[in-house]
Amino acid sequence: MKTLISFIGTGPLTEASGSSQREYRKATYSIDGKIIGESSFVASVLLDHLNFDAIYLIGTAKSMWEEAYQYFAHKNNVEFNEEEYWKLVEKIDKANHKTDPDSIDLSAVKTVLGENSNAVCIPYGLNRKEQIQIFSRLGDLFSQINPQDEIVLDVTHSFRSLPLFATSVIQYFKSLSKDIKFEKVYYGMLEAMNEFDKIAPIIDISTAIELQQWTTAAYSFKEYGKGQLLADLLGGEEGKVIQIFSDAVNLNYLSEIQQRLVNFQKIAEEGLENEFAQWVVPQVLDSFVKRLFKAGTTQHLFQYELSVWHREKQNYGSAYIVFVESIITYICEKGKVDWKAKKNRENAKEVILTFDDYHKSYPFKLNLEWKVQSEIREIYTKANHIRNNIAHNLSRRSNKAQTDIADLVKFQKEFKTILQKT
Repeated sequence: MKTLISFIGTGPLTEASGSSQREYRKATYSIDGKIIGESSFVASVLLDHLNFDAIYLIGTAKSMWEEAYQYFAHKNNVEFNEEEYWKLVEKIDKANHKTDPDSIDLSAVKTVLGENSNAVCIPYGLNRKEQIQIFSRLGDLFSQINPQDEIVLDVTHSFRSLPLFATSVIQYFKSLSKDIKFEKVYYGMLEAMNEFDKIAPIIDISTAIELQQWTTAAYSFKEYGKGQLLADLLGGEEGKVIQIFSDAVNLNYLSEIQQRLVNFQKIAEEGLENEFAQWVVPQVLDSFVKRLFKAGTTQHLFQYELSVWHREKQNYGSAYIVFVESIITYICEKGKVDWKAKKNRENAKEVILTFDDYHKSYPFKLNLEWKVQSEIREIYTKANHIRNNIAHNLSRRSNKAQTDIADLVKFQKEFKTILQKT
């Protein structure tokens, strides 16, 4: 189902038959240079042109609800009740920014809009309290929409501030459900009619929502290594690279992460087709590449930098896991043995705990000072204990989270000092 969400404003007053009435001026509208109709309501033109199944009207206590009632009653061949009309006129004529939105009875308006449609009155948004009410009412309204519906927003009329609230709520709902499809955001440029032969162009300004999506996706990837949103927006081979890297980071597949860094560099250098992607993606990828490539070819430094990155991104469990592994890898590389071999890594753990250079079962020698050996043993033992608790839930550690995080910072700084002097 296709649903149009349209804002209505106050409109100018005209004198007709001795009574003060309001109406939007009629205008001829076009989309992409093609005339699509003439009406005093942009919503009506869009309804006819794009064949919507439902319409949601949003306005304040002073909006042209009486004109909307009259217009859509005639348009939809619904019996027009003059008494209801004048009730709305009287109520709205006395309304102002202090009027309670709930005091405006919109039941008659809802009736003439048709099945699956609705009308909602919201406050002006003059302060934080009213702005929160707007978010709440728009949220309640949008929650009634079927997630599979195609949604178009019309922001031609009403206060210019209200579309900002609407697009923010749209972004909120999109973050909750990827099934919601906000296809377009339309604005009828009535003020530009003189430049287009008295025709008001209706333009699509949905790039505002698109930019919000790219911003959210880039932030999620840059700050937490979560690349699904960015991968979905990019699509194609670039999106696939992002998704694979993101999965590898969250699973701590170190070799996969290193391989994908090369692909990152290539994407950043070659550029991307989407304009928003050109802005945000290279910067995001560059932050990964610079951070993790600075370790060079030394595997333990790469793992160490990755553990620090995880900690900075508040992925504390992953940070502990990779940090402990970086110490083991350091011992392997220091002893000039293959760090990937399981047997060597098991031996390295024993070496850390005993540092018996003369034990015949160890195939490598470290030549580390006794003090350094002692420092490594202490860091590894404490960090590995916390790592095991995180990975296996071996013991209850109530009220220990902040302590474990602080200890991780301390362990990493101490190990960095060791790396710098050895």
